[in-house]
Amino acid sequence: MKTSNQLCNSFIVFLCLNFNGFAQEQNIKNPNTQIMTEITHLNALHKTDKPLSVKVLFKGEEGVTRSLLIKKDGLLPEHTTSIPAILVCVTGKVTYEDESGYQTVLEPGNFQTIEPNIKHWVKGLDDSQLLLMK
Repeated sequence: MKTSNQLCNSFIVFLCLNFNGFAQEQNIKNPNTQIMTEITHLNALHKTDKPLSVKVLFKGEEGVTRSLLIKKDGLLPEHTTSIPAILVCVTGKVTYEDESGYQTVLEPGNFQTIEPNIKHWVKGLDDSQLLLMK
């Protein structure tokens, strides 16, 4: 049986090999019975010049995946999550920090697990695309 770290690593490899920054969902009904329009690239979700943009990429029965665009010097402000999450860097470079003083730089392919009820924030070091899975 695989450990949760092995499953996370397998999932990251799957994302990198199969998506490479692309969302391949086309005309698939989501649980809210809305038809997803064709998405050819994560950038298509973020039509903004704002320093931060967060959009739902996929909502399943057991969780949600959000696409985040954080521009250079942009900030995802301090917040908490009530459930465990994983943040995956697709492009660019960001700094993830939490209230315990932990800090790490995420570059393409790097990911960070996020524990519930821990204040954390993310700052863009470069224009960056990330996926947040809960």
